[in-house]
This record gives sequence, structure tokens and C-alpha cells, in this order.
Amino acid sequence: LVAVELTSKGYVDKVIRAMQEGLPILLENIGENIDAVLEPVISRSFIRKGRKLMIKIGDGELDVATKKDEEGNPTDKPAFQMYIQTKLPNPHYIPEIQAQTTVINFTVTEKGLEEQLLNVVVKKERPDLEEQRLALVEQQNQFTIKLKELEDDLLYRLATAEGD
Repeated sequence: LVAVELTSKGYVDKVIRAMQEGLPILLENIGENIDAVLEPVISRSFIRKGRKLMIKIGDGELDVATKKDEEGNPTDKPAFQMYIQTKLPNPHYIPEIQAQTTVINFTVTEKGLEEQLLNVVVKKERPDLEEQRLALVEQQNQFTIKLKELEDDLLYRLATAEGD
């Protein structure tokens, strides 16, 4: 794992080395703005040149390590993974970043901890209630799926209806 802060000197060189070697990259303490040099990496703007996978960073192109298939042949998937971490409680990134990444919120709230603790206690003290709760959650999921199917069917019928 190559941990990098955008404020550290030479962070781009560390990111490039990790991409060339297929190592995971952790960008730490990112604000709401991400350096433009990293935009091709985040947008996955890879270029295929023969059997090589390349990416343009800054002024030059660099060779990116790729994953291998079962026979050991290189694939078109990069071997490195990039993780971006922020200390902001509720970051607001531009829509392009939101669309190109998966955002996971690890914020712990008192209410969330209460619910988890209650579930543990109920599971231990009243397993029958826990089974009933799980059945209700499953039923609610099925209802949500059915509602979506019915909405889609209704919209389809309205769109394809003829006449007044």
C-alpha cells in the first residue's frame, strides 16, 4: 500500500510508481477539490497500445501494470487500485467525481450504534423476535421490488397506449 497526501512533496511520483508496479494507492486527507493531475486516473482514461495499458499523466504517458488472466496473459484491467480518504464529515464533490467513484460514508452516529446494539441484544435475548424482524425486512424488500416492477409496467403501458 502506497499512502500519499496531496500536500506532500513528490506525491505524483509516488502515485506513478504505484501504478507502474500495480500497488494499491491511498490518497489521504483529500479536501473537496482533487488535483487535476489525478483526473485521468479517476476517470479511468486508459489507452491501449498493443499489449500495454497506458495513461497520460501530466506531460507524459506511463505504462500501467495490468492484471493477468488464468494463463498469465495480461488483461486490459489495471493492477492498481486507488482509495481516496477524507476527514471531512460530509464532503461535496463535483458530479463528475461522484459519478466516477464509489463514496462510502464511515461516519458513526449515536442512533446507528443504538440500532446495532439493540439488534445484538434482541438476537441474544429473543431470537424469535430477531427471526420475525429479518422476515419483515425481507418482506419489505420484496414489496419494494414489486412496487418498482408495477411502476415500470404502468409507465410502459402509458407510453405505449394509443388513443385518447
